Amino acid sequence: MICQLNIFFDEKKYPLTELKVKLNKITRLVEKNTELDENKNWVLDLFLINEKESQKLNKQYRQKDYPADVLAFPFYYLYQKELNNCNELGDIFICYPITQKQAQEYQHSFDYEFCFLFTHGMLHLLGYDHETPKEKKIMFDLQDLILDKIDF
Repeated sequence: MICQLNIFFDEKKYPLTELKVKLNKITRLVEKNTELDENKNWVLDLFLINEKESQKLNKQYRQKDYPADVLAFPFYYLYQKELNNCNELGDIFICYPITQKQAQEYQHSFDYEFCFLFTHGMLHLLGYDHETPKEKKIMFDLQDLILDKIDF
């Protein structure tokens, strides 16, 4: 299985340096640790946005009038029964300024915070959630397992 990660961002505004290597490693780890069909080539789109764009998306699609750190819009998980040939996992939107603030607030690196949000978003694309204690444990244990394998 191969997951093609497309990243859409303004490099001058949002420098990612070597973070792209870690994001590709996370996609491979998520693939290995979930039940994705190994015979498909997957496509995943990642967008880096500012707080204004994040608030607009959050309000429009979740009826929450504040910027979110990460927003995930699943495609395959929601439509897999109707679209057997679908290879689009979905879109992840990460708010770069919030990522910077949270990294400082939680006293860890920007790279760690970004990878945490990316992993969290990717798991949401696959149907994982944290609405109940049981769901939260499953999702966060998997998230921790993946992040523990990334060098920070």
